[in-house]
Amino acid sequence: MKSWKKRWKDELETMLPALSEEVRSEPILSSQTANQKQEKKSLFSRFQSWLALRKKRFYAGVACCAAAVIALCVALPFALSTSDAGAALIVEINPRAVFSVDGDGKVTAVVATNADADVILSDRARVEEMQGESVERAVQVFVDYAAKLGYLDLSSQTAVRVSACGDETALTKTGETIENYFLDKGVLVAVLTEDLTTDAFCERAGLAEVETFEALTETIHELPCLYSEWETTERFDEIYGQIVSLDGIACVYERFLRDNLAKIEQGALDVLRLIEYNNAIESSEDNPGFLLKDYWHIRENYDNVTFTETFAAQMQTMDNALADYERTYGTRIENVVALLTVANGYSGFPTAEIVALLENFTFEKMFSRLVDITVVLNNVGVDTSVWEALCKIPDTIEEYVQNVQSYALLRLERFKPNYESWGTGEALSQQAYSDYIDTLIEQYGSLEAYWNNLHE
Repeated sequence: MKSWKKRWKDELETMLPALSEEVRSEPILSSQTANQKQEKKSLFSRFQSWLALRKKRFYAGVACCAAAVIALCVALPFALSTSDAGAALIVEINPRAVFSVDGDGKVTAVVATNADADVILSDRARVEEMQGESVERAVQVFVDYAAKLGYLDLSSQTAVRVSACGDETALTKTGETIENYFLDKGVLVAVLTEDLTTDAFCERAGLAEVETFEALTETIHELPCLYSEWETTERFDEIYGQIVSLDGIACVYERFLRDNLAKIEQGALDVLRLIEYNNAIESSEDNPGFLLKDYWHIRENYDNVTFTETFAAQMQTMDNALADYERTYGTRIENVVALLTVANGYSGFPTAEIVALLENFTFEKMFSRLVDITVVLNNVGVDTSVWEALCKIPDTIEEYVQNVQSYALLRLERFKPNYESWGTGEALSQQAYSDYIDTLIEQYGSLEAYWNNLHE
């Protein structure tokens, strides 16, 4: 019988699994070994803690960097929008226009905001000359054309006001450019510059109120170039009347009649003389014609016939008289019907009646005799076709643009001598301009008060 020790050993081996060779080879822990293990465990724990801290700091740094990048991405468009947003400018003389400017200082749109500006911008080539240019150059083109059209009288006190919303650089550069433009011409013109809020800009330009600069830019780009195109054709008469004054047209016709009164009177006498010469030819016994015996018929059909000396002299006299008439009045009378038409024009509005009309000349009186006035003026070589067209209120935008363009050409011709006389003197200095501005401020209290005084 096995001893109890033997049986206990056999039962333990049965209950517990056999140890592996790796476990069997593991040294038995002594107190010293246990301490070494504890130190290793402590060192490992410290390493793990240090690693965790490093990871924590690393991820915190990454988070900070990410936050900074996100913040920069959010803020950068706003920072860039300050320089890239551009500006909007109002240029006022009496013609008033709005310029939209991109972040590079280039003009992207030009819009007339009153009727007089239509006279400048009705010329499409002029608009294309301004678009895409630097704002200071574009505004100078606008101001220069306004001067050519007579909207700037550089021989008397006048001013230009430039207002801006957005980038102030555009306002500064434009103001300086316009100042130098006038100084180079040797004239002193006050140039007012003012930075406006969006609301104030819209109010001054006559635009619908918007809340943001971006909305303002969008509004300008959506508007048509001409002020007249903002409105319906029902307001053409009102807008057209702001440009082309009927009283102004009457003044033109009055000037035409007064300047050409003596010529009209002499023209009537010269036509009567031509009629007498033609009558003498028709009644001459030496006239070779059978039924048609007027000068033109004989000259055309009997030029190869040998005339009598007397009849040849009569034909030569008529030749000379017709040549003199054409040279003097710019009108070629080509047949007897034309001669009688010219004569009827003179007789329908004799000099005595012209003199009576000029005593109290108004548009209404002029319009009532417009046909007669046109005939006698045309008889003496005055072309009134443009002015006749201007008397008619346009029915369509196409007619409006055509009339406004014609009106612009007339103004260019009228004010050309004045414009060409400017700039003939020496250029003025910046000090001269500063002294001039100081004088205006001393006299009016401010440049704004001076501007208001000019536009009362």
